[in-house]
Amino acid sequence: MISRINNFYILEKQAEYLNKVLTGFEIQSISTFEKDRLHIECVSGDKQIMLEFSIENDFTYLIKRDNFFLPSKNIAVIMEECSGKIISYTAQVNDDRLISIFFDDSSCLLFNFVNNKQNCFYIENGMVLTSYKNNKEFNGKSINEIFVDKREDTDVMKRELSKFGKEAYLNISDLDKLKELYSAPKYFLYRAGEKIFASFFEIEGKATNEIDYEKSESENINALLLNWIKYRNKEKNFNEAKQEVLSGLSKKLKQSEKNVLSLKTQLQNIGESHKYKLYGDKIMENIWKIKKGDIIFEAEDETELISIKLKENLSPQENAKNYYEKYKKQKGSVELIEKKLADAETQKKKIEEEIELIKNNEDYKNLRKLAVKEEKIRYDETNKFRKFKIAEDLEVWVGKDSATNDLLTMHYSAHNDLWFHVRGFSGSHTVLKTGNKKEIDKKYILSAASIAAYYSKARNGGNVPVAYTERKYVKKKKGFREGTVILEKEKVIFVKPGLPENAE
Repeated sequence: MISRINNFYILEKQAEYLNKVLTGFEIQSISTFEKDRLHIECVSGDKQIMLEFSIENDFTYLIKRDNFFLPSKNIAVIMEECSGKIISYTAQVNDDRLISIFFDDSSCLLFNFVNNKQNCFYIENGMVLTSYKNNKEFNGKSINEIFVDKREDTDVMKRELSKFGKEAYLNISDLDKLKELYSAPKYFLYRAGEKIFASFFEIEGKATNEIDYEKSESENINALLLNWIKYRNKEKNFNEAKQEVLSGLSKKLKQSEKNVLSLKTQLQNIGESHKYKLYGDKIMENIWKIKKGDIIFEAEDETELISIKLKENLSPQENAKNYYEKYKKQKGSVELIEKKLADAETQKKKIEEEIELIKNNEDYKNLRKLAVKEEKIRYDETNKFRKFKIAEDLEVWVGKDSATNDLLTMHYSAHNDLWFHVRGFSGSHTVLKTGNKKEIDKKYILSAASIAAYYSKARNGGNVPVAYTERKYVKKKKGFREGTVILEKEKVIFVKPGLPENAE
């Protein structure tokens, strides 16, 4: 059982395999076009072999890829000194996790597979001329300086065990038997989700801790490594897709939790609307005691004395009416916020359930689709706007600040869209996306105008003027401040500020 792809015996068998297939080939080029990957193109007549060297920690390998061609762009050619060199032989060296490709002029490429030290060196006469990583550090150094053998102090038995891997020894504790099996290996790969390991002999069921591993056998070590890489990358991509979706859902959940908390706070703040009714009642009960110009009135309420603030420019009846209107307005707000809170809590629960479903989802294709969708949402610039669906095929988009107002008006509005802005107050640019519609029902125009009034300094007004026109009549002249425009051919309607009933 070998759980590491850079295991000593994996490298030994791969060096033997590469020696058979590479000898006599010429190095065409050495290049890199992706992080931690080196590609070495070898040719012999009309035959081509591509070697891929990975220096990723815990997943370092050197393999032969068939039918692999380099991209035409974004590629860096390195170690040009090796171009034209003829491969003499390939071998594992120093009885260590090192493989060397020797050339016919005695120079070589040396690959180090030790974790945190992975690298490829071009060596002549025992000196490093260039390296894949940290070239300045290693250039001109003797190879003996870089690879100091400290294994003399290591117990021989421990050294042997480290070569096989402890998992193999736990399965077959006889080292001589292991050496015999490894001398005439078979190439098995076992996988179960993220768990992947190789073996040079068939594993008994009990040795896999009763986990239901899927077993496959390859014809050679290179084919085994290719399968290992394929399954590992598939699992890695699967986990990345799952994390992408979960990350997006976590952000939505966080926003949903903030929304619930905000609505609860609003409820708490306006939950005392009943006191305004009480104040109005007390004023009417004692109207003969109050006169215009009073600024406070104290009234008894069961066991306590309450102080009621009055507007000195209003009559007692008008002060009472003022409190009744406040009561009515806040009572209506309470009902609206309670409905929004119920909807927000339902949405929060839905997201939490979706997160649990994704955590248990093992369908890669489905997850990949969700991840792509999540990625599109994240990079969609229009997410900077508030959006409201007011009909099956109509949406209202609203800017959030001066920058997004400009972005919406100048870049994300069609000429025939309807553009709205509150009259006489600062507010958000608001656009009714009309699509290809030539006529828009007035109720939708009123709805968009109410949204524009809501996202303005006139939000608390009762009947607010809102100007609107087609987007093609909205102009931004050179030198205008961010968010500042002028409009032509506008119409003005009066609306009550508000949002659609289903808005969050």
